[in-house]
Amino acid sequence: MSPTPSVELTTDIGQSVVGIAASALRRLPCAECMLIGALAVCGVIYFLRVASPTRMCRKMDAAFDVTERMYHGAVISGVFSSSNPDVVAVESMFSCVQTRISHIHERRLRKATNHVSEILEILRGQSREILLCMWDIQRLQNKIEILREVRLRSSKAESTGGAGLAYLRHANPIFCNC
Repeated sequence: MSPTPSVELTTDIGQSVVGIAASALRRLPCAECMLIGALAVCGVIYFLRVASPTRMCRKMDAAFDVTERMYHGAVISGVFSSSNPDVVAVESMFSCVQTRISHIHERRLRKATNHVSEILEILRGQSREILLCMWDIQRLQNKIEILREVRLRSSKAESTGGAGLAYLRHANPIFCNC
């Protein structure tokens, strides 16, 4: 027969296990601190995903593709046929944005594609530069739309003898007070 453990031995082991667990729990930070730390880590990970230069370059390329289609459509439709200073400004802005995008891509190709280099590029301001370029692309899109609308209104006014401007200006004549 195997000897049965004494009651004193099992209580000593149980007390030592409870003592070890209690001391380990005392060394852990409080639940609020752990929650704040976990939220901070999640926030940093989210920021690194949002501000990732690779992701932002993809968005910038998609926005510039749309702008390029708008630009070529405006050229084909004859919006840029005049020597208006606004047209010249849009054309120079388009070439400037094209140059900036090629410089950004060249710099991205020279860098390594690991996660540490992504973080270093964020810290060096690469994401900020890409964001500024995206804002310039948005401004260029707005200018092209404005020039297209001006050209449409002027051609409508020429074809109708000036009556087309009121038609385009008052899309909802119920609320018009003039």
